[in-house]
Amino acid sequence: MLKKQIFLTVIVVFVVGFISGVLLSYGVTVSSPNQGGDVSCTMDAKICPDGSYVGRIPPNCEFLACPPGSERPAVPSIPTGLEPETNPFFFSLGEPFTLGLNQVATITDTGLEVEITGFINSPCPKGAQCIWSGVGIDFTYRLNGKVEKGVNLTEAFGYQVVIGETDYETYANLTVEKI
Repeated sequence: MLKKQIFLTVIVVFVVGFISGVLLSYGVTVSSPNQGGDVSCTMDAKICPDGSYVGRIPPNCEFLACPPGSERPAVPSIPTGLEPETNPFFFSLGEPFTLGLNQVATITDTGLEVEITGFINSPCPKGAQCIWSGVGIDFTYRLNGKVEKGVNLTEAFGYQVVIGETDYETYANLTVEKI
């Protein structure tokens, strides 16, 4: 009988600990608002443009401001190419160019259009356990009425896009080559 009570006590402690751990991992906090008690904030972090992190602070649990000088760098100027005016970004195979979000480059003599439709910049903070983290570029390619899309899809319709410098937030330097 004593063994059964010890076993049940261990199970209850384990279940309570497990539930507490799950609640804490999802940022659930228990506090008594408006009773003069302490305010608890979730322990998530915001990534500043310079790569540093800031957390939330009571009483409103808003993120701290990013440190001075961490402002997002300006998007590098995108070279204007040839005509027509509706899409001024025309480039030749092998010619490096820079694209920002939702900008389209047309590769002359091929008709291939390359568009950046999204940037992914989701690093895992140091010391944290993340289900997914990483960086990437969401591309859309168009050629002769056909469309191919994908994150980090660098080959489409017999062409390869080489990714040069990028901040995975505002711009990417690219070169298109024939495979």
